[in-house]
Amino acid sequence: MEQEVSCLYKLGSDLIVAISSAFIALIALFVAIWQGFVTRKHNRLSVRPRLQVNYMISRQGDTIGLNFKNSGTGPLIINSLKIIRDGKEYEFNDSSYKNLFSQMAINSFSFNLISKGFVIPENETKWLISTNKHKESEFIFKTLEDSLNNFSLEVIYSSIYNEKFSSTWSIK
Repeated sequence: MEQEVSCLYKLGSDLIVAISSAFIALIALFVAIWQGFVTRKHNRLSVRPRLQVNYMISRQGDTIGLNFKNSGTGPLIINSLKIIRDGKEYEFNDSSYKNLFSQMAINSFSFNLISKGFVIPENETKWLISTNKHKESEFIFKTLEDSLNNFSLEVIYSSIYNEKFSSTWSIK
C-alpha cells in the first residue's frame, strides 16, 4: 500500500491536476450530450397535437355539425382526411364529398374544405360541416342526423416535427 501512495507522489501534482481536469471534462461532455437528448424529447412532447372530433348535435347549441379541435400543445397539420361511407372512401380536399351529403348541400349547411397541409393551431376548432339554422327547422336537424349515419372519418396528421398520428372516428 505504501508503494501505491509513493507512486502517486512520483506522478507529480501537475499531472494529477491534468488527469483530474480531463476526467471532469469527459463527465461534463457526457452530461451535455445527455441533456441535449432530454431537451429534444421535451421539445417534441411540448408541441404534440391531439385531434378531437366532435359531433355537435343539440337543439340548444348555436351551431350543430362536425368539427375538429386541436386539444394538444402544438399545431396539428393535416396529411390526409378521408370519409368512409358504405365501403367507399372519399377525400375531403375537393368539393365532390358534398355529393355524399346531397340533402345537406341544399339545406343551409356549410362545408369547409380541408386539404393536405391544412394547419389547426393549438386549442382551435375548425368546422367541417355546420349549420346554425337548425332552430328554424326540425328538418335541418333531422337531415344532419340522417346524413352522418354509417359514416367514418380517417385522419392522418402530424406535428411540426413531422411525427405522424392517425385517428379514426365513426358513427354507426
